[in-house]
Amino acid sequence: DVTALPFTSASATALPEGETSHVVPIPLFDKKSLMFRSEAVVNVQSLSDGRRKTIGAGVGAGALPTGHLVYVQAGTAFAVPFDADRFETVGAPIALLQNVEQLARDAPQFSVSPTGTLAYVPLSGADPGETLVWVDRAGVEHPSGLTGRLMRTPRLAPDGKRLAVIRGREALSGGGDVWLYDLERGTSTRMTTDGGAMPVWSLDGRQLLFNRAGTDAVFARSFDGSGREEQFIAGVTGGIRPMSWSSDGRVLMFVSVNQATANDIMFVDRQDPAKVRPFVQTSFREGAPTFSPDGQWIAYVSDKSG
Repeated sequence: DVTALPFTSASATALPEGETSHVVPIPLFDKKSLMFRSEAVVNVQSLSDGRRKTIGAGVGAGALPTGHLVYVQAGTAFAVPFDADRFETVGAPIALLQNVEQLARDAPQFSVSPTGTLAYVPLSGADPGETLVWVDRAGVEHPSGLTGRLMRTPRLAPDGKRLAVIRGREALSGGGDVWLYDLERGTSTRMTTDGGAMPVWSLDGRQLLFNRAGTDAVFARSFDGSGREEQFIAGVTGGIRPMSWSSDGRVLMFVSVNQATANDIMFVDRQDPAKVRPFVQTSFREGAPTFSPDGQWIAYVSDKSG
């Protein structure tokens, strides 16, 4: 005989303003907390009182019997000690393993058993990855000499001699890292080690904007000899995906996500960074805002036409 048993479900998490999805849920071994990914960062939430803690950029992979939480970021598995009673990390993350394969949407081919055994799929060395190419006005491709796995979002500096690229899983922001290539010398420099995405050059090529640690913070890196780095803007509801910088270096156009109005185009004046203003905010999806060279026009994409 087949007996039907009652089954009920309840929401374990809820989307706050500015978040669009909670994915890759992993119940921890104590069954009292849930690990999940939201906006390119790993979170742990208590199932009893709703407390929530952000662990780091990446995607969750499990927990060790020692109390360490394990997550994968750009192909490297990290473990960070976590105090379940205090509900906070109690130490710095440690790299456990490199070259872990990640598939679509950054899903890591990695698992942790209750006894602490790790199983994973190594990154295949047979895949040559992507090749960056020049394309002329006739549509003919010319090799640039830059190849590698998971190269995304190439952004050419105004002088045409440098190229900012995201290497690793970008996932909008935080999954990979920003690398800078000197096209004349054939050298490369890793600019970030804790996640970066969406690079945007200033018109004079002396600064580069990029995301870091999720989509809610944008940093500026200077190339004027000082090499300094500063936070440009942070804390915008819906996140900040930088797209275009005005020629005078004052105004940043970016895309933010809103549950009610989908993707919106926003802007902020560097002289008043606390005041974020909407540029195009409708029920349709808008994106990819780009300043004209004279700074008088903005080109953007919209699905209003269907």
